[in-house]
Amino acid sequence: MNLDDFINAIEAIPGRGFRLDNNQKIVISHGDGPLWVIAGPGSGKTDSIVFRCLKLLVVDKVSPASIILTTFTEKAANNLQTRISQYMQYLIAIDKSLETIVYNRIRVDTLHGLCNDRMQEFRFTGYQNYRLLDDIEQRLFIIEHSSSTSLDSTVSQNYDDLWPGFPYVFAIFDPLTTSIWNPNSGRPPNRNIKTKGLSKLFNRIVEDRLDTNAMYAEGGSWETLVKAYEEYRNKLFDNYRCDFAHVQLKFLDFLKSQQSSLFLYGDGTDQYPGVKHVLVDEYQDTNQIQEEIYFKLAENSKNLCVVGDDDQALYRFRGGTVDCMVNFENSCQQKWKIPEITSVFLSTNYRSNPGIITFYDGYMRSFQEMSLPGARVRGKPPLTAGSAINGSYPPVAIHRGKNADEVAEFFANMLEYLLDKQLIHDYSECVLLLHSTKRSKYKAGPFMDALENHNIPYYNPRSKGLLEQEEIKVILGGLLKIIDPSSTAQRAVKFPAIREICDEWRGEFDRVAANNKDLRDYVTSYANSILRMGPSTSVGVNLLEIFYDLLNFPPLSDWIDDPERSTRIGVVCNVLDAYSNVPNSKNTKNMLGFLYTSSNVNQGISFTWRKNFYYSLLGLLASEGLNEAEDEIENFPRGRVPIMTIHQSKGLEFPLVFVYGLSSAIVDMASVQMESDFAKFSRNSNNSSTRFTTEQKVKQDLVRRFFVAYSRAQYALILLAKRTEYTRPGVGFGGDSNWTVFGNTIEI
Repeated sequence: MNLDDFINAIEAIPGRGFRLDNNQKIVISHGDGPLWVIAGPGSGKTDSIVFRCLKLLVVDKVSPASIILTTFTEKAANNLQTRISQYMQYLIAIDKSLETIVYNRIRVDTLHGLCNDRMQEFRFTGYQNYRLLDDIEQRLFIIEHSSSTSLDSTVSQNYDDLWPGFPYVFAIFDPLTTSIWNPNSGRPPNRNIKTKGLSKLFNRIVEDRLDTNAMYAEGGSWETLVKAYEEYRNKLFDNYRCDFAHVQLKFLDFLKSQQSSLFLYGDGTDQYPGVKHVLVDEYQDTNQIQEEIYFKLAENSKNLCVVGDDDQALYRFRGGTVDCMVNFENSCQQKWKIPEITSVFLSTNYRSNPGIITFYDGYMRSFQEMSLPGARVRGKPPLTAGSAINGSYPPVAIHRGKNADEVAEFFANMLEYLLDKQLIHDYSECVLLLHSTKRSKYKAGPFMDALENHNIPYYNPRSKGLLEQEEIKVILGGLLKIIDPSSTAQRAVKFPAIREICDEWRGEFDRVAANNKDLRDYVTSYANSILRMGPSTSVGVNLLEIFYDLLNFPPLSDWIDDPERSTRIGVVCNVLDAYSNVPNSKNTKNMLGFLYTSSNVNQGISFTWRKNFYYSLLGLLASEGLNEAEDEIENFPRGRVPIMTIHQSKGLEFPLVFVYGLSSAIVDMASVQMESDFAKFSRNSNNSSTRFTTEQKVKQDLVRRFFVAYSRAQYALILLAKRTEYTRPGVGFGGDSNWTVFGNTIEI
C-alpha cells in the first residue's frame, strides 16, 4: 500500500466525521528526522499520531517492535492501542497482504511502564527483582524508613532545619490538626505533612536532574535535604524498591549501559530490530529526565516525533514542565546539532461550536503573561473552526447566583430543563468542572446536595468519599476488631482524627454485624484466637489475608457481587496490599503486613505493630481520604452527571460543559516555587525555569487550566459564578479590559 492509497483508506473510515486537513497529512507523511507537532484542542491529535504510526507500518514497512509510542496515562495508552487495533483491522479488510504485520508488537505504554518493562525484558542488572512503588507505597515507604519522619524525636531532630528551609512544601493544610504548620512555630510539622512534602522534594531532585553535590555544598537546609534524600534512595534500592521518579533514572542508566545495545540498536532480526521511531503524546507534560530519556532513545535514528499543546500543560505538580514542549526545537539543535526541524501546527478544531472556539482562543490571547517570550510556542496561529456544529443559539453563557447554594440550585434546575425539553438525552452529556471535587461547602458539596435534592444521579469518583461508603466502613471496622479488639493501640494515638474515623468504622461494623451472626462470631473468634497465641509468635497470616477472610461472610460476600461495591472494595484491597508489601524497617526480611504477637502473654498482636499501623496507613487515610476507582473504559457512566476536576476532563469532550470557580486561585504553589528554587542546581543547560517570576508562572498555570476547561465543550459552554466574583473578577474572567467574559457571553 503506497502513501496515497493509505491516506485514501483512512479518510474513508466510517464515523470519523471529517477528512484529513493538510497539516494532518504532513504529520502522517513526514519521513525521517525530528517532528514537532503543536496540536490545539479538538484538532484530531490522537488520530494523527495513530495514523502516523500506522503509516510507518503499512507504507514504510517499519518493524512494529522498533516503534515506541508513549503517552501520559495508562488510560490514554489503552486508547491508543485500541485505535491502532481497530484501524489496522479496517486496513487489513481492504488489503489482505497487511495480515502479516504483527502490529501488537508496537511498544505502546506510559513512559514509566516502558522503563519498567524494558529493563525487565532485557534483564538490566541494576533493576533485577525490583518492585515498582505507586504513590501510596512511596509515601508509606518514607514513613517507615526515613529518619526524618521517625516518631522518635532523638532521631528526627537531626532534620529539624529541613522544614523551615522549604516552608512552601510543608506549610500545607493539615486535616489531622485542622491547622496550617507555621515555620516560626518552633516545632516541626506532623508526620503526614513531612511525608507528603518529602515525596515532592525527592521526586523533584530526580526529575529535574539536580546536582546533589552542588546542593550539598550550598549548606544549610539544602545539605540536610540531600542527606534525607540519599538515605531514602539508599534504603529504597537496598530493599529492591523503585518509585516512579527513580525508575526513570534507572532506565536512563540502562540506556547508557552496554546492556541496552540489543534494545537500542538490535541485531538485524525481527525479534530485536532496535529503536527506529519514537512517538510521544502529551509532550507538554514531560519533565527534564523524561526529555533526556526520549532523546537517548532516538539518538541513533533522530526519528523523534513529539505531539502536544503547551496551552494545555497542567501537570507541573507532578513534575511536568512546559519548557520541554516550548523549547523542543532548541533541544534538537543543542543535543543533535540539527539546525532546523519540521514543525506542524494542528490549529483546526473539529470539536466545538465556532463561537466557543473564538471564546477560548480569545481568552488565552487576552493575558499579557501568555505573550511573554517562552510562555507559548512561538508563532502559534489562531484556532479555527472545522466542525459542522452551528445554530442560532448563544454557545457561551454565564449565570451568576447570590451564593454557591443558589448557583448549585440553578445547575440542578438547568439539567432538569435540558432533559425535559429533550435538548439532551442523558445526564452524562453534561459535565460540571471544578478545581476540586471534594465534598465540602467551598467545593463540590453544594452541587452534590442540589443534585441529590432533585434526585439527579451523579458520578464523582474523586470526591475523596470512598471511606464514607458502608461496605468500606464495615470491612475496615471488622479488620480493626480483629487486630486491635480492645482498641488499646487506637486510644494511644495522639491525633483525634485517626481515633474518630476508626471509632466510626467500628460502629458501622457493630451495626451491620448485629444482624449477621456468622460475621460477628467469626470476628470475635478470630480476635480471641490471636489473644491465645504465645508471645512473639507469627500469627500465620498477613493483613491482606484477614481482609480476604472477611469477604467470605454476609453481607460482605453479597456486596462483592455488586459491581460498584466490589470496585470500591478493590480500591481498599490495593491499599492494604501496598502497605503489606512495604519492608519493615526493623526487620527487612518481613513486610509490614506480617503479623506477630506481643512479647507479653495474651496481649494479641504486637502493640508496636498496631501503633505503627494507626500512625502510618490509617493516618494517611484519615488525612488524605480515598478516591473511588475510575472506570478505565467509560469515563462517565450513562445516566449520571459527571462531576470532575479540570485535570480529569483533559482529553475528553462533552456536549454541554458547566464551569464553576472562575475566581479560584487554587494552584500548587510548592511545585511552582520548587521549580524556580531548584533551577540553579539543574544539569540541563536548556532549563528556563528562571525566565518567569513565581507570580507569572502561577498566572500562566491558571490560564492554561481554564483554557482546558473551556475547550471541552462541543455545543454549549456555561460559566457559573457567584455575584461576589463580579466585583473582583479572577483569572477565569479574562486577562485585560479589551477581552473579558462579560463582553463575550450572554447572561442567563
